[in-house]
Amino acid sequence: MPSHNVSLTRGEAESRAALISDCHYRLQLDLALGRDRYGYRVELEFSGQPGATTFLDAQVDQVAGITWQGEELSRDAWRGQRIHLPALAERNRVEVWGTSSYHRTGLGIHLAVDPADSEAYIYTDLEPADAHRVFPCFDQPDIKGVFEISVRVPQDWTVVSGEPGRAGKASDDEGARWWEFSPTRRLSPYVLGIAAGRLHAIRSQHGQIPLGLFAPLSLGQDLEKAAEEIFEVTGQGLDFYQERFGVPYPFRKYDQVFCLEKVNGAMESPGCVTITDRMIYRGRPSARESSQRAEVILHEMAHMWFGDLVTFRWWDDLWLNESFATFMSAVAADRATRFDDSWTFWATYFKQLAVEEDQHSTSHPVVTEVPDSEAVHLNFDRITYQKGAAVIRQLATWVGEEAFFAAIHDHLEAHSEGNATLRDLIGALERVSGRDVQGWSRAWLETTGLNTIRLEVEEGRGPEGPVVQLAALVQTATSDQPTIRPHRLGVGEFRWRDRKLVLEQRHEAELEGDRAEIPGLRGRLRPPLLLPNDESVTYAKVRLDPVSLRTVEASLARIADPLARAVIWDLLWDMVRDAELPTGRYVGIVVANLPDETDQSLVPVALGQARQAIANFGAPALGDELEASLADAAAQALERTEPGGLDQLTWLRALVVSATTPAQLARVESMLQGDGLPPGAVLDLEMRWRLVTALAARGVLEEKDVARMQRADSTATGQVRALAARAAIPSAEAKEAVFRHMTEEDSANVEEAIWVGRSFAGVRRPDLLLPFVPRFFAAVDRLRRTRGSEYSRDFAYWFMPALPPEPLLVSEVRHQLEREDLAADLRRVYQDALEEAERALVARAADELAYSGG
Repeated sequence: MPSHNVSLTRGEAESRAALISDCHYRLQLDLALGRDRYGYRVELEFSGQPGATTFLDAQVDQVAGITWQGEELSRDAWRGQRIHLPALAERNRVEVWGTSSYHRTGLGIHLAVDPADSEAYIYTDLEPADAHRVFPCFDQPDIKGVFEISVRVPQDWTVVSGEPGRAGKASDDEGARWWEFSPTRRLSPYVLGIAAGRLHAIRSQHGQIPLGLFAPLSLGQDLEKAAEEIFEVTGQGLDFYQERFGVPYPFRKYDQVFCLEKVNGAMESPGCVTITDRMIYRGRPSARESSQRAEVILHEMAHMWFGDLVTFRWWDDLWLNESFATFMSAVAADRATRFDDSWTFWATYFKQLAVEEDQHSTSHPVVTEVPDSEAVHLNFDRITYQKGAAVIRQLATWVGEEAFFAAIHDHLEAHSEGNATLRDLIGALERVSGRDVQGWSRAWLETTGLNTIRLEVEEGRGPEGPVVQLAALVQTATSDQPTIRPHRLGVGEFRWRDRKLVLEQRHEAELEGDRAEIPGLRGRLRPPLLLPNDESVTYAKVRLDPVSLRTVEASLARIADPLARAVIWDLLWDMVRDAELPTGRYVGIVVANLPDETDQSLVPVALGQARQAIANFGAPALGDELEASLADAAAQALERTEPGGLDQLTWLRALVVSATTPAQLARVESMLQGDGLPPGAVLDLEMRWRLVTALAARGVLEEKDVARMQRADSTATGQVRALAARAAIPSAEAKEAVFRHMTEEDSANVEEAIWVGRSFAGVRRPDLLLPFVPRFFAAVDRLRRTRGSEYSRDFAYWFMPALPPEPLLVSEVRHQLEREDLAADLRRVYQDALEEAERALVARAADELAYSGG
């Protein structure tokens, strides 16, 4: 039975922080006890307020012994997942030791076994507030400490941590040895990082900073292929951040460890960044995949300064930590690396994630009260990451970029190795910029929702054609999210030049209220396209005037600026979701324009959104016809690509995933046999899995075919991809087997839930999915009892989108929401799913009406 986490309240944390200072940990972890348990021993010295009492957080399985000031302390002091300490002296020493279990959720200390060779690998991920699940400590961000770490492992293992480490020469009787690491700088417990196993290692140097890359042995060859690019991005990022922040890199080395079953993507442990092994691609990566990996690397690197060197005081400023790193990763990728698609991806898929979540009734302000450390789990969401980052970008635009980075420099210098709050950063921004950042913060950070910005244009007659008599940005808000926000943005004026729509002039505007005129457009010949927020610098929904919308529908691909195209692709998708643009018409725009799209990050986004529109928002009778038209468009674009080029890879993947007709599927099946691939394309593992999964989803391949592919790829990734392919098979038996695995077998993990959630829906077969709707909710309840809150919440979050947006789902979710015993995290997941299903049903009804000619 999983133990319930005793959550540290904000009041308890503030009281404890007032008592404690100058912490020094000596932490020993014994990882050589087998694959079920590990041992820990922690000796903590700290200064305290004499006579006061406090406690250590300790959510471990067993405490074997405790000493206080050198004397034995009764183990009864450990109760309620806390070790209650006697009255403090001016200087105090406590030592605790015991054993605990490895975790399977990706949090705490996680052990994964690689099925390719049965090797075990271990990594830590202690955010948020999960250090005390590994060893007893003061687990809050504003009680920093120095950590001296020692790790015992089998003699052929490598251990990586934040500081340089030394392996002991001698092995003990059990064939294990200790690794010793230098003391750290003052750090919050949650940022500590440790990874261990028989790791493949590659080392390099950037200036005075040692660099290292590590991965499981089975990924060694793939890591070697990727190393040059990863080291290049790492060096470029270190140079960029040191120059932009005006603060040298604060740690002694920069290692990156690619970990199996790393479900949270990456963790910014200083000097020991852990990253999902999915970032080591097993085939040729697309342009977007390479740039995405660069952005992940740069995101975690930004935390070295903003998060690790200077850390938030309490979890209500977690958003600032993540939002800033997300924003900076795009800035750094754009300016310091060869990747040029960060802002186009930002303007489409990335920002849309926030827009969708921000329209739910469960949305919350970017800055929200976090009453205890457990509540922060609810805020690891798209508001924290995507909306927060978009808001930071608008803030940098609003105060001016130079003022923004000057304030960041001052903030880092003032709070180095300490803690800070949003108010501290606002103060620095106000001092440098002279603007009312506090007022800006109230409008942007303390409210929910987003605005819609339109450009209203009044025309008159001129000697050469229609002229603009009046142009004004108009900002609106919904009745339940009524805030009008200050925006600084541009309006792009696009005109025809050499058969391209080219930006002729950008009209900058400050939209402080609900309306702002654009005087620079008055009297000008009416352009075919006027695009508000053409650089995507503010966070808002955008709508076009009728003339511009007609231009876009006919000529989107002929707009020269890829960022402007990205803004338009995004607003069109948003119109589909809001039932303002029928799915059939939207897919027509995609088919007419996407084959000429030259930005490779926009192709998979637009194609994926078109397929989602067909599945959820479109008239079912048109589904196959519309999807086949996407495949035809992909085939048309594929024919024009250069053999072996990245654009060929992008369009080949597009054809594979959207193939629908017998002829299209026969072509895809021939690719799997190796004789149907276009010249220059490679049938690597990644391509084979994409082919197998797509053909399985269409019923062309069966379980035996997936099993054959799984035998050819026995890696951890191969096992997960096989499960996802089985989930896609359009048969009740296949889906039943996968569902039972995910809900009844203890070996099921969050990474599997992510992949299964993406493929279980298959291709528009609600008849196969509806029987799982009532069973899903019963399964989540059972998982909550047997697997705990983390796995049950993650399974629910990732699997629910696979359930069809049908009236049965709406009815079942409403029934669940009536339960008084429904946990808060599940209530939010269910409420969001309900609103998405209701949105889909409204859009589908509008599409069916348009299809019928009504």
